[in-house]
Amino acid sequence: MKKKILILSSLVFLLALLFVFLGLRKETVTLPPSFPTPTPVKVVFPPRKGITNISPLQKTIVGETTTDAVEKLPNLEKKETFLAGETQYSFVSFFATRPNQILMKNNRAIFERIIIPENPNEIGHVKISQLTSSFGKPEKIIQGSLFYGPFSSTYIYSNRGFAFVGNAYSDWVHEIHLFSPMNSETYIKTFGEDIKEGPPEPERLYE
Repeated sequence: MKKKILILSSLVFLLALLFVFLGLRKETVTLPPSFPTPTPVKVVFPPRKGITNISPLQKTIVGETTTDAVEKLPNLEKKETFLAGETQYSFVSFFATRPNQILMKNNRAIFERIIIPENPNEIGHVKISQLTSSFGKPEKIIQGSLFYGPFSSTYIYSNRGFAFVGNAYSDWVHEIHLFSPMNSETYIKTFGEDIKEGPPEPERLYE
């Protein structure tokens, strides 16, 4: 009996020594430093330069198209340079007395006037109701046009960088203007030379 106790004690002692030995041999593992969670990067897009594709007749992207590109366009009728440093290019359009126009400054297009054909079979023909359906109610509508007469109006989407002149009674769009986004007062002052303000227009086509 004493022998069994002695053997068991010896085994316990040996096991204890073994655990101590293993503890001394245990390697310390150094974990790599933890990296902080990446902070989400806020993507800031550059200011929108305006509508980039409103008509198949469009020749420029305002703020991007260069003078070299404009001077290579076909059907150029006239080139005029103004004291303010702007250059105006006039191109053949559907109306002999109302050309398409591109205004350049600092080697970039700042304005384009697109004359729209009234014939539904012509490329680029578009109706007022189609544009207002796509872009919503205009910011401002001013009835009266020096060129097209008192029944035509200018539909202004200045914050989106475009406007158009049309006749609400026929639903025809006469011309489209492209420019950098601005408020309606600035558009009228800068590019609204055709506006001849008259009484308010009926709202049946854009409600």
